[in-house]
Amino acid sequence: MKLLSTVCLMTLSLSALAGSGQAYLNHFYSATHSARTANQVDGVIYITNISSDPVIVTVTLYNDQGVIISDGDDLAAAGKLKATNAANYSDSSAYFSMKFTLAPNATSQVWVDNPSTAIDYGHGLISWWNEGPEPETALIAHGVMYRSYSGNVGYYSVQVNEGKPF
Repeated sequence: MKLLSTVCLMTLSLSALAGSGQAYLNHFYSATHSARTANQVDGVIYITNISSDPVIVTVTLYNDQGVIISDGDDLAAAGKLKATNAANYSDSSAYFSMKFTLAPNATSQVWVDNPSTAIDYGHGLISWWNEGPEPETALIAHGVMYRSYSGNVGYYSVQVNEGKPF
């Protein structure tokens, strides 16, 4: 019984040293026409680490059929999925679109960079965790979608977690 109590106490102690959270992205859209000339629709998701510790971020984007959008090149600046300020970047998983480490007080831009006339739209999930002291919240995020057609530009925003930290 004493051993069981010790194991339970150690498990509770270890779980108290890790934090995590998640929020849904209710919409994203990315389409490129005419080889990125005058007509395109792009969406950028801004993810900011508001904590004083690095956090591991996963972004899972689902297309309109509910399938996870993937890339598989593990390069943050190349391929279909892209991210800035993304250390230890990976996009080779069947369970998420991308995973990376975001430094304290840093912001990452995440987007789907479509080739030719491809269109991707759907929803997503942004998750985070760390192995340091447990912050209650670590991220804020916001999506900006913009359209450019023959020189005319329009923007609209997509709130993540009502603009509140998660």
